[in-house]
Parts: sequence; structure tokens; C-alpha cells
Amino acid sequence: MTDDERWKLWNQWLETILEDVQTALIYRRIFREVRAMIDSNPRIQKASSFYDWMAGVYADSGLMAVRRQRGIDERAVSMERLLADIRKNPQVLSRARFVALYRPEMKDAAQREFDSYVGSGAQHVDPRAVQGDLDALRKLTDDVERYGTKQVAHLDETGPKTVPTMGELEAAIDLLGALLKKYMLLIRAISYHEPEWTYDWKAIFREPWIPPDAA
Repeated sequence: MTDDERWKLWNQWLETILEDVQTALIYRRIFREVRAMIDSNPRIQKASSFYDWMAGVYADSGLMAVRRQRGIDERAVSMERLLADIRKNPQVLSRARFVALYRPEMKDAAQREFDSYVGSGAQHVDPRAVQGDLDALRKLTDDVERYGTKQVAHLDETGPKTVPTMGELEAAIDLLGALLKKYMLLIRAISYHEPEWTYDWKAIFREPWIPPDAA
């Protein structure tokens, strides 16, 4: 595979990774904002199976989102595989290729951007730095990925040895968001920001859900 072909492949993988990680970030934001509504309204602070269901659905979706970003076999499209491939082929993610993504009048800014993310004067990414990102991903998501595999995707008879906390799940999603932001910039020269809603998605909560005449 040529460097240009590998670059094209990374862009294809990144599109899939973007959609998946972005969805996880949006679902987390929805969960957090609904929880904030509950915390601010004493009238709905009561025991409810709905709350248990909501928390369970969010946790399961988050666990599976993290699990999907692990895996380096030839069928996997994941953050782990992307980083592993960049580490093996650092020359593909070069200064020249990065600067070429900018308009002519922005070339100097592109050079400074590459310096800030990769290193002053570096001609391509440092595989040791990519390995550091890969190590951080594996370390922070190991327990989450294992639990998602043994308890959510399958019911393994041995079960997981460690049950991750909600805080550990949040940290794993945070890291995926940070890695997405970093490699979106390096591969596409795009500054990633979480999307904003173009409508008031919380409008439904301002209406009674159960009509007064309902049984």
C-alpha cells in the first residue's frame, strides 16, 4: 500500500470513528442534561424504574461505544487500530501533507499548528508520541472494554473481574473525545467541536407527558 493509499484509508476509518465517538458524546450530554433537570426539580426526585432504565441504557451504550474503539484485527475500524497503524507508518502523517491541506495564505499558520501538535521542525509525527496515545487508550479503557464484552455484548460465564465505575466510563469517553479532536486536526486539519442542536431538544420536557384524562 502506498502512502497516499494509506492516507485515504485513514480518512475512511476516521469518518466511521467520528460518527461513533460523536454519538457517544451526544448521548452523554443528553444524559447529563436530563440528570441536571432531575436534580433541579424536587417534585420529580422520587424512586422510579424509568430512572433506572435511563441510567442502564446510557451505561450500556457508553460501554459498547468504548468497546467498539478497541480492536486491531483486519476487520476492525477503531481508534485503537488507527493509532496502531499511524505508529507503524508515521511518515504518512507528514508536515508536507498536513500543510497541503491549508489554503496558500494559511501555510505559515499550518506550519505553526504542526509544530504545536507534533514538535518544532519535525517532518512527521513521532511514533513514540502515538504509542503514548495508544498506551493511554488501552490503559484507560481496558476494564471498560472487558466489562462491555463479558457483561453487555455477551453474558460470559466467568464474568468480568473488575466492574468499572461510572466515573471510569466517563473518563474513557473523555479520552476518546480528546483523541478524536487531536487526530481530526492532524489527518484532516479540522478543529473538532461537539455539534450543537439546531432546535430545542428539551422542549418535550416542558409539556405534561401524561394527559389529565389518561387512565
